[in-house]
Amino acid sequence: MDARIDELNALTNEAIHDQAENPPFGESEDHPLVEKARDLAISMHHAAEAAGWIPEGSPPEHPLNEAWSCIATASAKLAGALNIHDPEYWPPAPLFAGHALHRLKTARRFLRDALLAIETAAADHLSRRLDRLHRQRPQHRNPPPT
Repeated sequence: MDARIDELNALTNEAIHDQAENPPFGESEDHPLVEKARDLAISMHHAAEAAGWIPEGSPPEHPLNEAWSCIATASAKLAGALNIHDPEYWPPAPLFAGHALHRLKTARRFLRDALLAIETAAADHLSRRLDRLHRQRPQHRNPPPT
């Protein structure tokens, strides 16, 4: 029995090794839109943290947290729709085309949400800056009555 288990383990390890060297669906590169969306989400998150734009302990609903999260999710949806590497399966059959369209529409919805979050963050930043400027402005006293 142990010899049979060892044989099955050896076959499994060989199959895993072969699959790692020769991926079943060709190249393992992402579609350029997937790469751009993923890179944008990562760089946006790092830039916001480095600049201190997201206060420590802020909730996930903070506009900049929401923005990079939505872009990262859109990247995953784009990957599901566009990362078909085998030319034999492109264009997808009608049954699968609906799946790809659904993922593309979902990615678009997340990108729109990210844009709204960025606009909210910009408006919030502008209003805080205007408040700060207003508080720093010298107060003019009313002229004494004549």
